[in-house]
Amino acid sequence: MFESVFKQPNFKEIAPDIIQVDFLEPDFCYYVIAACEDLGTWAPAKNDKHYSTQDIHFQKEMLGLYEMFSDHFHDFIVPVAQQVWGVDPFELTDMFAIKYSMEGQKKLKLHHDDSYITGSIKLNDSYEGADLYFPRQDFSNKEVSLGSIILFPGKITHPHLCTPLTQGTKYSMTLWTKDAV
Repeated sequence: MFESVFKQPNFKEIAPDIIQVDFLEPDFCYYVIAACEDLGTWAPAKNDKHYSTQDIHFQKEMLGLYEMFSDHFHDFIVPVAQQVWGVDPFELTDMFAIKYSMEGQKKLKLHHDDSYITGSIKLNDSYEGADLYFPRQDFSNKEVSLGSIILFPGKITHPHLCTPLTQGTKYSMTLWTKDAV
């Protein structure tokens, strides 16, 4: 079906303490979107009253994809982050797709993640607006390539938001982690 799912994990720092790592092949990004749309269970997280994002949690609803991503993340992405930041090992705790649409959620207010190191993957680019924006770093993911993961310390130093969607539908994936020590 796919020649390759994952890219070689080349990385670069693209903003203060934000690194971009090649992660998914673009064709596989579209596969993930199709799988999520086929599942069709977009819903806000039941335990989060502050942010009504439209999510699909892979660990609960797409276990095969969760395990495949988790293995690759731990084998290739965690070592990159350890090399860049000199941090202790960390492990994946949650992975979910988010959908922004003109009929549904169009933006997300400024917040911190409940995550040691957060990863965000742009699954498509056929939309306008809905940029992931970090005010303290004055950085937007607008120019981040499709399938790349950006990694950042999510809990304290990198508050972020999603600017309003103005056209199309945006899909992304978020990965949350915790310190493994």
